[in-house]
Amino acid sequence: MQDLHIQLPNLPEFYVRYIKKSQGKPLADALKDAAKETLNIFENISESRYEHAYAEEKWTIRQMLQHMIDAERILSYRALTFAREPGIEIRGFDEDAYAQIAAVSHRSKTELLEELKTLGDTTRAMFNSFNQSMLTTKGYGNQVEFTVEALGYIIAGHQYHHVSILNERYL
Repeated sequence: MQDLHIQLPNLPEFYVRYIKKSQGKPLADALKDAAKETLNIFENISESRYEHAYAEEKWTIRQMLQHMIDAERILSYRALTFAREPGIEIRGFDEDAYAQIAAVSHRSKTELLEELKTLGDTTRAMFNSFNQSMLTTKGYGNQVEFTVEALGYIIAGHQYHHVSILNERYL
């Protein structure tokens, strides 16, 4: 991948930040490496620690993990939709509202990690199925133009972003 943020100058900075976290690697490697690092850090946190939030009104580790699952699923859906229906507009999602509704306190660490692993496997398989033409196809999510390829890098970078937050504020 070259500098996607140059190809997409109107991309909001927080997306550019995500892309930069995994830029320079082939997309397949970026997705695989981010998934491996993410699973590794979450696996090494005790189940009891999953209820920890670093401050009042912040997500617990369990909620953060569910958010990462939700975001990957939504971004993957966008990528598939854009690859199949170029130029389509998909509405955005409110991550805080999703986190509140998710009610993850009943979900075990093992269950969440298995879901994240399975989702990561299917996300990588989907992106591996796209040809170069599909990867450069564009669509709109929350009124922002993305390429399919950019969404793949955003998925990987989003995971790195939350791993960094986990290391800096939770552990």
